Amino acid sequence: MSSGIIILWFYSTTLKMRYLIYLSILFTFISCSEKDKLFTPTQFDIDSLKVNLDYSPWDIIQYDNGYIYRIKEYNTDTFSLFYLNKEFEVLAGKTIDLNKGLEDHFASIWTSGDTLYGMQGYFNMYYWNNQQWHFLKKFKREKYKHNAYEKNIPLYEDENFIVRSCCSGEFGGAIYFYDKKTEKTFSCESTCVVSIVKNNDHYIITNSLPHLSGHSNIIKIKDPRQLYEIKSKEQLTDCSWYDIYPDEFGHKITHPMGYDQGYEVLLDSFDFLILGSFQFEDTPYYIYTDLTNSFVGYMDSNKLVTIDKIYHKPMWFADIRDIKHNRNLFPIRNRKMNGLIIVEGKKIRIVEFRRENN
Repeated sequence: MSSGIIILWFYSTTLKMRYLIYLSILFTFISCSEKDKLFTPTQFDIDSLKVNLDYSPWDIIQYDNGYIYRIKEYNTDTFSLFYLNKEFEVLAGKTIDLNKGLEDHFASIWTSGDTLYGMQGYFNMYYWNNQQWHFLKKFKREKYKHNAYEKNIPLYEDENFIVRSCCSGEFGGAIYFYDKKTEKTFSCESTCVVSIVKNNDHYIITNSLPHLSGHSNIIKIKDPRQLYEIKSKEQLTDCSWYDIYPDEFGHKITHPMGYDQGYEVLLDSFDFLILGSFQFEDTPYYIYTDLTNSFVGYMDSNKLVTIDKIYHKPMWFADIRDIKHNRNLFPIRNRKMNGLIIVEGKKIRIVEFRRENN
């Protein structure tokens, strides 16, 4: 082969390679551009209103085409529960009925189907039927009794799992997936659960702890059966079963093998708090605060991206709530604000409760 033919062949091959590389880069760019165009954050419609109430709600859930809220303290001249209609007006008749026969305040209220439940004194469970409260069950006093009742309240449920949690604040917390088919329970660290969203067959768990500067994290669970399997009653009644203290002074912490398997941490951050998350058009969105203002945003590359500022006050909530039947409702309770958020499609409605005498 002559040198001229060799040079021509090399030049032709080089051009082909350059052309293929160019096409590859072009298609990659187009693919990335199309991918970027696929997701446009939703611009939510935001409104707010202020509602005057005689007593500040400690917790609130949806029930009977309205809302039931409970107050923290109970005495002979104060109701424990109040009923609000959709306009946030207290209905005296339903409120009186809900408090008949109560001898103690409720530590928690939730629903299952159309049935309303309440827990008194952390151990006595009641249900509401035929306009009166009925005793259902008394739970035994457990070693970790301060929040043991929470594990008897279902936070979330789908065709495969019943999900419960417990929270001991800065001392830890856990989420429990009870497998309906095998009757096994799987768990991981989760302090303290505020939202559960099922997205593309995996679970997005949002946790928020309003302690000191505040701590929030988001974990992703593809298959709860890959989490640590709870096999002992001691673990089931221990919110921090994944931390084992070998001596009474806690000089050393060990962990059971496999305690951190089956989940991925998407976000772990201090200095802000997440009120909760909700799903719109297959995308999880988050409501959160920098402890001064509140925002709505979404996750991108393991970071929260703000879409809009939604209110001029901080929003967070520390107690367990009935996520299963209140996925669109987020209670707010802190020193600067008491209220709730209602999400309906693209609309975010902020309700701020005020004491009647304020």
